[in-house]
Amino acid sequence: MTNFYGHIGTYKAGQLTGDDLRSFEKELAVNKELREAVENHDVVEELLDLLWEDEARRVVEDSQIEITNSSQIGDSSADTLIATEPEAKTRKLKRFIPLAAVLLVLLAVGFMFKDHFSTPLTREELFAKHYSPYMGETVRGVESEDMDIRRCDQGHYYLDEKDIPTAKFLFEYDVNQRAHNCTEKAQWYLSLIYLLEGNDRDMYGLLDRIANDPNHTYRSNAIKLLDDLD
Repeated sequence: MTNFYGHIGTYKAGQLTGDDLRSFEKELAVNKELREAVENHDVVEELLDLLWEDEARRVVEDSQIEITNSSQIGDSSADTLIATEPEAKTRKLKRFIPLAAVLLVLLAVGFMFKDHFSTPLTREELFAKHYSPYMGETVRGVESEDMDIRRCDQGHYYLDEKDIPTAKFLFEYDVNQRAHNCTEKAQWYLSLIYLLEGNDRDMYGLLDRIANDPNHTYRSNAIKLLDDLD
């Protein structure tokens, strides 16, 4: 089993290539924990670098103090100095290990609090976050009725117009009829309508179907929405 977490540093540095890169990005698309680890990688690395720099500075300062003290008591032999510096580093390293462990625990607790105690988005907020407005062109008549909308875009257009019942009817028709080039779009936007309606059974059914189809146009959209629903 590939240790994807071991590739994070190489991936962030732009040095991951070939099959390793493709496998990593494929896992990244479906693994929420891996995405969070990638997003927080730079912060963790910066904290550890700061800790190491601070520790190195203190080791040097302590070594200088011990050398000064040795000089003051008249002990200037090379053997004493050679023995003193490793001892100071060893003591500092022993103090640093618990500090690093505490830091990692605090980071882990922070992730848990973020996941479990953050305020969840409402269905309306989730819909607004994942909905893409209709961008097609329409020709309107005297009575403001659409006159020229491609069959595949009709449901999307009515959804943008806040005519939920008509949009739902059109999307369900396209899904049931497996309309050419319309099914994938209809599945995605129909799942958003089910989200608004609170129809979790049909919503999750559609989202799972989309997320498990590697060739689906809206696969990444479905995966992101499923992550937000967790």
